[in-house]
Amino acid sequence: MNPEPQHDPLAFKEAPALSPASPEAPAEIARGKKRGCLKLGGGCACVGCAVIVVGLAGLILAVMAWVKSSEPYKLALAGATGDPGVRERLGEPVKPGLLVEGSMSYGNEDTDKAEISFSISGPKGSADVTAHATMTGGAWVLTDLRVVISSTGELLVLVGEADAAEEF
Repeated sequence: MNPEPQHDPLAFKEAPALSPASPEAPAEIARGKKRGCLKLGGGCACVGCAVIVVGLAGLILAVMAWVKSSEPYKLALAGATGDPGVRERLGEPVKPGLLVEGSMSYGNEDTDKAEISFSISGPKGSADVTAHATMTGGAWVLTDLRVVISSTGELLVLVGEADAAEEF
């Protein structure tokens, strides 16, 4: 009696060769090789979106850096952080926040204007700063500087008239 040959489950068997026209062939073989971005599927679209997002973020950061380096921003920051009332309410040191919003328009010396808003914070709390400035005689001058303490909503008018609070 001959023993039956044992079947090795780990033995490698060659698969039958399939031609692209064969009904058993995978769809990828029947269509042929994908090339370039098609090979990656949505990969190129994702890379394209990432490039756009990074580009926009870079543009926003560049604009914010430009505004933060401007004379109106520096005047507003110095005025807000140097005010004794602000330092008392927020504690020391008072530091600017990361984001800054606003607009600056340039025409000639008599029409240059800036409107800027940003946040500041200290150990005791934070506040929002709003400033208006105009170019007068070749130099930027703050025409309005207001600080709103976040925890209480208290408005501190550092430059300008308190009655003009509704303009903001």
